[in-house]
Amino acid sequence: MVASMSHELRTPLNSIIILLNLAKQALAIPKTFHEKFILPALHSSEYLLCLINDILDYNLLEYKKEPRMTWVPTSIQTIIEKVIFIMKQKILMRDV
Repeated sequence: MVASMSHELRTPLNSIIILLNLAKQALAIPKTFHEKFILPALHSSEYLLCLINDILDYNLLEYKKEPRMTWVPTSIQTIIEKVIFIMKQKILMRDV
């Protein structure tokens, strides 16, 4: 059940991520709106998609199937910047 539900969540979530990426590139949207709304929504959506994928991978392990592994090159600096960004958003949400 969890796996089928996770698959059903991934499709609309991918659409949301695509739309947020398009909004991020839109020049007509003010920079403050980008920073306050679009970027936090994009980061949260990407994080949620990672969680859903982790649930699907865990489900594969339960059924003794081989999980799929993908190697994505990244930098420690990028990861730290994302963590700092998420933490800043959490702090800002406390002030609201």
